[in-house]
Amino acid sequence: MNKKLRIILLVIVALASVLLIASCGDESHYDEYDEGGYQISVKYDANGGILTEATSVIVDTYALNSLPTKDGVKVAKLINPADKETRGDVNKFKPTRNGYSFVGWYAERTEKIEANGEVSYTYSKMWDFEKDRLELDPNGDYSASEPVLTLYAAWIPKFSFEFYSIDDPETLLKSYEVAANSEIAMPYWDKKTGEIYMGVFPEIENKTFLSVYSDPEGKNKLTGENVKHSGTLNLENATAVNPTMKLYIDTMDGEWKHIYTASQLGKIDLNGNYIIMNDLDFHYKDVLGRDKFYSWADYLIGGKFTGKLIGAETEGGAPIKIKNLRYAQLSGASVYSVGMFGQISAEAEMKNLAFEDMILTMDKGATATANVSFGMLAGKIEKGADIKNVSVGGTIEIYSSCRFKDVKQVFVGLASGSNNNQGIDFSGVSVSIVGDNPERITYIINGNRVELTVNE
Repeated sequence: MNKKLRIILLVIVALASVLLIASCGDESHYDEYDEGGYQISVKYDANGGILTEATSVIVDTYALNSLPTKDGVKVAKLINPADKETRGDVNKFKPTRNGYSFVGWYAERTEKIEANGEVSYTYSKMWDFEKDRLELDPNGDYSASEPVLTLYAAWIPKFSFEFYSIDDPETLLKSYEVAANSEIAMPYWDKKTGEIYMGVFPEIENKTFLSVYSDPEGKNKLTGENVKHSGTLNLENATAVNPTMKLYIDTMDGEWKHIYTASQLGKIDLNGNYIIMNDLDFHYKDVLGRDKFYSWADYLIGGKFTGKLIGAETEGGAPIKIKNLRYAQLSGASVYSVGMFGQISAEAEMKNLAFEDMILTMDKGATATANVSFGMLAGKIEKGADIKNVSVGGTIEIYSSCRFKDVKQVFVGLASGSNNNQGIDFSGVSVSIVGDNPERITYIINGNRVELTVNE
């Protein structure tokens, strides 16, 4: 530890000692430093904060004769309390105060008594530790116990973001404190999970974040990865301008996830709400170059969809495309509605989607039980289901080995086995009889209905 640093640390202790023993008439440590030639002292006042765990004031001392002379005066380059090179630890004398942000060190502080009796301060002459110099009379009579300069830590209440719903701009949802000139991260969607990360933004029950505005009318939409606080800091007098920034959140009803990959789409929940963000292709090549297809879960093929599946808005308004989906009713399956979804409920929504090059396979033995409904989109679609701007295209493959107990009780439709196909364009769906004996089954298409005949 160099000599100057030893003096700095000892004087911190000495200051406390002076306050305790001055009335006893004992010689203070300041006298010792004066005798050693260190008569010049500079005081740093935390001004309501702290500089270490138990110190609100530190003092640096200098020897007048060791300071350089410029234009006939002695000059000292002061040491920032947070200077790591000199202090050894950048956090050792870092000023802190609960609920406030540190602005800087100021040479002048003016006290003001507020109407409520509280004391406030105004500041001037912010000290620049790189450019400013302390000027001293080389012939002056100085004492270490009388600082030639006191620098005051200036504080301002922390800046804050206040969050409101654009539907209720008067009710505060959350307040979040930050330092001056800070930014907060905008909510973003995790493409791996499809879930939204809200960061410091508040979550609203049964709502999903859409966007944020700086005005309650929803005219100034904020974009980008971060939101920068609009308040400013006046360094000349250490005051804050517009320290509170209000943000207004727009939401959509329900808890939603985003879909970015075919694999994610193939594992959705039957009661979930989803927005498909981009075109998807279930076909891919493995590392050996072989054709592979992402799977479509069996519980979807035979299950009842009660949620929402919506294609994101695209430039020009074109629907989101989903290609090469493969699914089948396998032998021995004991479900009675088969399709991309077994059933689509009256509460469900499906919008802005174009399914292309799909293949639904009716495999051997799959229809041995009567009262089974098949369809490219769903085995059954209940009345009331909100389906708009949805198209399906591809092939319904019917194996010639399928055993129909009663063909009149097997319902096959291009879009669905039911007659409720409003909002669906199924003109791109065809039927193909495949297997070793294709002439065993013949069919005609009557609207959406596929009428089968078994030729035994």
